[in-house]
Amino acid sequence: MKKLTTIFALAICALAFSQSQKNEIKLNLLNSIIGAPEITYERLLQNNQSVGISAAVSLDSKENLYFNYGFAPYYRIYFGKKENAGFFVEANTSLTNYHYENYDNNNYQILGWKNETNFGFGAAIGFKLLTSNNLVGEVFGGLGRRFSVKNTDDAFPRIGISIGKRF
Repeated sequence: MKKLTTIFALAICALAFSQSQKNEIKLNLLNSIIGAPEITYERLLQNNQSVGISAAVSLDSKENLYFNYGFAPYYRIYFGKKENAGFFVEANTSLTNYHYENYDNNNYQILGWKNETNFGFGAAIGFKLLTSNNLVGEVFGGLGRRFSVKNTDDAFPRIGISIGKRF
């Protein structure tokens, strides 16, 4: 009887935890169109705060897209009436890997491709919609600055149109 009570209590706790809907998974449609799909996991901390991480990888050829892969952890504060929805501001970091053509400036020849990994900090603003069946849609945009720049731009964009599910 004691084991049955313990199993029942654990099942109730697991059910209650799963009903709390503190997680979201999203797909950035804008990045998917350009050939670098981005998937995001977001954990809702309190009524108006969350943390998350986005991961993107290039599916396009080197000649078309110089981006290889990237990770962007972030922290958000929401100002909407619904829980973790509405207007938000975001502080983020970025770890990205790019490839670029290595030129011989004397002979004007391409010697091959080189990879470079960059780190940076940025900020973004956006708006998140939440439906009654927990579907999520968001639009966001922002900029950041890279600090380990050698052959790429100093700035990086943080833009997206995402859809997903809160669970």
